[in-house]
Amino acid sequence: MKRLIFCLTAMLAVAACQERVETTPAEVTAQIREFAAEQCGVPSDQPNFQPGYLEVIDLSHDKRPDFVVDYAAIRCGGETSLLCEGDGCRREIYVSDGRGGYGLAYGRTARGFELDLEQAPPVITATLAGEACRKAPGVQPSSPTPVCEKRFVFDPIQLVFIEKPRGGQATEKPAGPTPPED
Repeated sequence: MKRLIFCLTAMLAVAACQERVETTPAEVTAQIREFAAEQCGVPSDQPNFQPGYLEVIDLSHDKRPDFVVDYAAIRCGGETSLLCEGDGCRREIYVSDGRGGYGLAYGRTARGFELDLEQAPPVITATLAGEACRKAPGVQPSSPTPVCEKRFVFDPIQLVFIEKPRGGQATEKPAGPTPPED
């Protein structure tokens, strides 16, 4: 009996996982796969999507799913993640525009990443390294690999995360639909 319950639970978990993947919008799936394939390079090293690469949230509060992509959970072939480098791993957040489309609200390489959905508006605290920190306050510009922590606040009008220093005004540079830093 216990084995039957275990098997049914496992089948339901697999079905839920497959349903989630199948309901990811085509434009989001295409962007994730394109970036991963580009980073993997060799055609024989196809991206291998591990559990945890995609988290479904409701960031824009439009009752449509929004997606957090963690490239640390995507492997090139059977190797450990080649999508992560010395500056960290890329994270992206795709947000529904409420009209059926999706946009990149956040896309950066980070050593550490925390999304706080309890704050209004939601906040990302990211530990960044390298060029992203060269001009950050308190960072030695001559450091070979400077490390800094930055905050990004979600703008529900523009549907992007905007860098906002602690206690300061938001900068004009969104952390979203900009070309990858990598």
